[in-house]
Amino acid sequence: MRDGSSSPKDRFITVYGRKPVIEALGDPGLLVDKVILAEGVRGPAAREIMDLARRRGVEVRRATAHRVKVLAGNGKQDQGVLADVVAPRMRLLDDVLADRRPPRHLLLLDGITTPANVGMILRTATAAGIGGIVVPRRGVAGIDPLVVKASAGIAFQAPVL
Repeated sequence: MRDGSSSPKDRFITVYGRKPVIEALGDPGLLVDKVILAEGVRGPAAREIMDLARRRGVEVRRATAHRVKVLAGNGKQDQGVLADVVAPRMRLLDDVLADRRPPRHLLLLDGITTPANVGMILRTATAAGIGGIVVPRRGVAGIDPLVVKASAGIAFQAPVL
């Protein structure tokens, strides 16, 4: 049962690191909600991120480096920048099950902690037409840049529940 609370993780896939953020901003097929840039981040990559975001009308917020690390969930690879990318087919499992016509086939992931494996499963299940892929908040690698990379970008469009 749902407790009524909603998390940004229910709507967005957070990507972090300069190159993944630049790639997300450069892909017109992706809707980027916002970019968060650490206060001390400067240089060519930061300028490129700011320019791409401005051209796309994406809000750029500044935050402390610590805040970016907390939001990214990965203090070693965030490079002081992250972006929240809208995942249009991502929904809460309870909402999908309450639909008048829920998907006929669901795939439940359990105990898959290697991000590359989760990414490959998302890619394969989406290609196979699975109606929903249940990715629990615990016990399975979270949808992060490593999963996105292994999914060949399909994670943004996968029916993740």
